[in-house]
Amino acid sequence: SADRISSIGDLSDFHIGLCNFASATKLKEIILGSEREGYENTHLRNFRAGSSTVLKEVNLSNCTSLAMEINLSGCPNLQIFKAGGSAITGVSFARNARLHTCVIPNSVSVLSLLDLQYLTKEKLVVEPDSDGKYTFTGIRLENCPSVPFYDLIINSKNLRYLRLRGLDWHTTLGAADSSEPCFMAFYEKIKTLGRINEDNTQENYSEENNIYAHIAGKIYLEEEIDPKLLEEVNEKFPELTLIIKGAPRYFLTFKNFNNEVICRYVASEGSKPLDPTKVQ
Repeated sequence: SADRISSIGDLSDFHIGLCNFASATKLKEIILGSEREGYENTHLRNFRAGSSTVLKEVNLSNCTSLAMEINLSGCPNLQIFKAGGSAITGVSFARNARLHTCVIPNSVSVLSLLDLQYLTKEKLVVEPDSDGKYTFTGIRLENCPSVPFYDLIINSKNLRYLRLRGLDWHTTLGAADSSEPCFMAFYEKIKTLGRINEDNTQENYSEENNIYAHIAGKIYLEEEIDPKLLEEVNEKFPELTLIIKGAPRYFLTFKNFNNEVICRYVASEGSKPLDPTKVQ
């Protein structure tokens, strides 16, 4: 029966059109596409992997008619996913999957990578468009320490929504128009983005309604930062901590019972608090 099959080999040359492997829970690999030059599977239009604790590889490369989201969230031991040249619109992986090799086509609209500790910059390939840019409208990265978040965000020309958690980044202050990775160029990109929520719903950017990208983590700087900029960052991204010259830095605002501001000042973590009634 299907639940006892562990291998069916390379099926790419059969150009299969419909695949449902939900019952084949012992399969170790599903190879329906190929990266070899000139290969194209125009027949595959539907694919389902189901849940499997032993599935290690899925190859959908150059399956040009497969225009659907791929659900691999039930495959925690998946190590290799290749879909370059395909038409898939999205892919979801299991949290904490063992994924170390991943090829994403430019047809994917929202990139979602959650708790993938083994995925590195060298083994994550995102196919650009003809302009050399990424086409994501949304990016969700959570606790993926070796994924190149800066490159993905900065070079996504259609980006509108962002959720970035587990950020731990040492960088320089730089300038907003810098071609080198720096905080100011990053901030310029993210400050007018909407957010992706925990349930994957999206909310458009709105300064009036206080809707901004969801950013959580730490950024380390060795240069001083303008207090007004610090205030802006703190207000827009309350879960993002700027660590300046080794100390977390915050812009504090004190209000009275009428919600009137009585004082505002910059403070470093561990510093002696000021009396808000005496701050000028």
